[in-house]
Amino acid sequence: MAGLDAWIAEEEAVARRNMLAAISATHLVHRRPAFGQAIRPAKGSVLASPVSAHYDPDPDYFFHWQRDTAVILGALVALIDDGVVGADGHETIADIVRFTLLLDALDGRAIVADPAFGAGVAPEVRQYLRAREELSEVHGDRVRMEPRFNPDGTLDILGWGRPQIDGVAARALVLRDYGNRYGFSEGLRRLVDDDIDFTLSHAGMESVDIWEERLCADYYTRSVQAALLEGAARDAQEHGEPARAPAYKDAADRLAALLDSHWSPERACYRAASGEGMPGDRDIDFAVVFAALHSGRETGPHSIADPHIQASFATLADIFAEDYAINRDRQAPAMGRFRGDVYQSGGAYYFSTLAAAELFYRLAALAPEDGLAATPETARFLAQAGIAPEMDTRQTASALIARGDGFFETVRAFTPDDGALSEQFDQMDGRQTSAKHLTWSYAAFLTAAAARRRAVSTLLSESMG
Repeated sequence: MAGLDAWIAEEEAVARRNMLAAISATHLVHRRPAFGQAIRPAKGSVLASPVSAHYDPDPDYFFHWQRDTAVILGALVALIDDGVVGADGHETIADIVRFTLLLDALDGRAIVADPAFGAGVAPEVRQYLRAREELSEVHGDRVRMEPRFNPDGTLDILGWGRPQIDGVAARALVLRDYGNRYGFSEGLRRLVDDDIDFTLSHAGMESVDIWEERLCADYYTRSVQAALLEGAARDAQEHGEPARAPAYKDAADRLAALLDSHWSPERACYRAASGEGMPGDRDIDFAVVFAALHSGRETGPHSIADPHIQASFATLADIFAEDYAINRDRQAPAMGRFRGDVYQSGGAYYFSTLAAAELFYRLAALAPEDGLAATPETARFLAQAGIAPEMDTRQTASALIARGDGFFETVRAFTPDDGALSEQFDQMDGRQTSAKHLTWSYAAFLTAAAARRRAVSTLLSESMG
């Protein structure tokens, strides 16, 4: 069997190919016969999965999701940063920006005004259609609250968890950073500015959570919103628009205070939702780890270096190690979403397990004084990573990389020879379940691999120095 380095290189090529194949997949057609739809993706659309499925039993993910697109954009930028893709990568981002801007013109009122609306829908699936009243409200700002669109650029007419506002902020975080480093086109500047203005207007609003199951005061949403507005305040101050900075900063500060309120010392984690009736195991949720990663913060509260984030991760690792049969005697547990998950197989997720690896690699690339603090909250986290107080800088970084490699080894154990990654792998026997060829799974592999390269490079530089 090939060593881990060789396997990661092989799987990275598979992940890159499959992720890029889900973007601008104009050659595909997905039919939903019961709804009278034949969907051909437009250039710049991003499929959550390019596989045609109809909950038979695999779910239908042939949609352009705003949150998933933000994750895929992050992976694209990582590939550009590492020189893995060049001009084609920039053009792909430009295509996604152009497609996204076209969505702004969508208007649900035109759909419900059409006498033919619903005419081709089979009686047995009419219950899954959105209400006319709900569709008629989708225009202007409400378009950005849509979690997903048909990849041909039309509104999704099916019932789903709405409103969702995290995808806009997560997307703008990636594109703002990309534009600051590689330059802004007119369209990119307009999209980022509009996303920032939308986020400012809806900061702190309740949103359906990232698993699209409940409307709540959502930690992930608040985290990416706060990070975006913090960055917007800095940009306004540094690029000649200081009058705009106070509004961004005030909103970011309000969100930061709300984020702080999610901490539960009793549960040793940030709760994924806050408010009355939100305690318990359901609220110990891997979404808080995604929040730290996707917000891009490296230091300070709610960053990957926050002792409370690290404590949250340790709590989650213990839960999944205990709950999943596939984790028996496994050094780095396969990670899921939350205890008691029943969606599809309710199993481990490739993107969660890969995010665990990315967390440790990103910490390894930080200076120890920035990334780790020996506090009562972090004791379990450090112990899980095999980090002891007497370790020097190099030993600590090596331990963090080894911990990340452990999660990659777990993914490797449940990846077939062809490298295909679905959404889940079963918690009892490890077989792949749920949506096949999940684009987020491939993107998570790519960002974890990129983070590993940076961590190893940092360690080598320190050793040579």
